[in-house]
Amino acid sequence: MKKFLSVLALGLFTASPASANDLAQAMADGGAWRMQDPSGRSSEITLQPDGTGRVRAGRIGVRATWVQTDDGFCLTTRPLGTTCLVLSRGADGFLGISEDGGRFTFVR
Repeated sequence: MKKFLSVLALGLFTASPASANDLAQAMADGGAWRMQDPSGRSSEITLQPDGTGRVRAGRIGVRATWVQTDDGFCLTTRPLGTTCLVLSRGADGFLGISEDGGRFTFVR
């Protein structure tokens, strides 16, 4: 029993949380996410597993592509270009931090 508890404790302390890759894949389920950008504007983002997506702000929508990175994903839209985010779990969804420190939240 003592050996079992030691092994269990070791497993609990060495288990890593979900990787950012897992988080990016979890977001890319084809469902819409409400995204708030660093300026406080809200839009809707949908990521597909095949690396395509859509960003919609009001009645304006643009196509997007995304690629998984080691710590999150990079999203490319025209004419805005590419934004890369480091992902983590947020209170109600996900939190993305851009290269310049901007905070993006994603909730359903």
